[in-house]
Amino acid sequence: MGPCDTAEGQVYDVVVVGAGPAGAPAACYLKLFDTRSLLRVLLIEKHEDPAEYDKYHHKCGEGVSDGFFEEIAPIRIEPSDITTYVDTVREYWGMKHATEDPFKLHILDRPSFLRHVIEAYIGAGGEVRWDQVLEVDASENLVRLSCKSGFVALARVVIGADGPNSRVRTTMGFPEPKIITLMQYLVPDEPGDEHTITFWYGGKYDGGYKYKFPYGPGKAKLGFIKGTAEYHGQSYEIQAKQMALGGMPTFAKDRVVLIGAAGAFTNPLTCAGIRVGFVAGRMLAGSIVKAVEGQSGDGLESRLDDAIHRFEAMWKRSPYYAGKYMKAYERFKDMDDAAIEAFAEPYVQKGRLRGALLFLKNAAFWPMYKAFWDSARYSV
Repeated sequence: MGPCDTAEGQVYDVVVVGAGPAGAPAACYLKLFDTRSLLRVLLIEKHEDPAEYDKYHHKCGEGVSDGFFEEIAPIRIEPSDITTYVDTVREYWGMKHATEDPFKLHILDRPSFLRHVIEAYIGAGGEVRWDQVLEVDASENLVRLSCKSGFVALARVVIGADGPNSRVRTTMGFPEPKIITLMQYLVPDEPGDEHTITFWYGGKYDGGYKYKFPYGPGKAKLGFIKGTAEYHGQSYEIQAKQMALGGMPTFAKDRVVLIGAAGAFTNPLTCAGIRVGFVAGRMLAGSIVKAVEGQSGDGLESRLDDAIHRFEAMWKRSPYYAGKYMKAYERFKDMDDAAIEAFAEPYVQKGRLRGALLFLKNAAFWPMYKAFWDSARYSV
């Protein structure tokens, strides 16, 4: 749509930087929703080596709920994209309480799933370039993206989905979000735990938790915020992963919008980002496609810019916006084991009536209970 390529670079309506759990679906939804092929879309991903791509996207627990399957349509999850399923959650609260409850979750092979999304995008007519974006310049009519190879793309809109250390975010001068480092170990799983996820909550975990997710036959992923715990047992793989969480005051300006980890979309209470990334990609793509359908070529740049700002406003109003949960996160971070045990009292009660009464009694924790419930509902 619009002018042809120029001597300065190739022209695209939308360039998506990063083919992770926000960028890959955003690009894919753009092509799936654009049934009239009005938009020229380019997806740029720096990890061309499949082994590097798989290693990078292997760094999380990778659990999703049934709600995720429903929200990502028309994108589908293939049976081969699921490594195992969970039917039980075990939680330890401070030094005193332990709970075990039914809980349904699917553990993804995230790299495999994302590759299938990229294939669907290509099949719908999308273009992919394996390259690294070094700089983004929005000073002219078209946003200029300069890549490591020397390739230059000119875009009417840029979607930055290039991870927690986003080059798009930095070069465009967006504010820096809260970033934490997560340590993860691929370890032997304990017999009988192949369908159980386990969480440990305590004052030492700095507002987060320690987790163990089953990951295929006989193995599990054990993780925690760096510096809050240690692991010295057998491990098949050790990884460090940075996470940008808690939202940003603004993530759209000058025809550039950030989503996923680049925009700190990760929920601070659950540290979950896959579902949020896909929902954001879907919502943003819908806003962009709606801006061009049934319109003439005049004013295209301004309509696309308006579309990303509409998305920003919609996202901040939605229950997926990570910034809504930062107050509860900061309070949880300041709690010691005794306070966490008091918070968990309603969860550990055997009788529903007694648990309900304790929820009513713990009025000081009501805002936190709601934040935790909404986090589980909208981020996993």
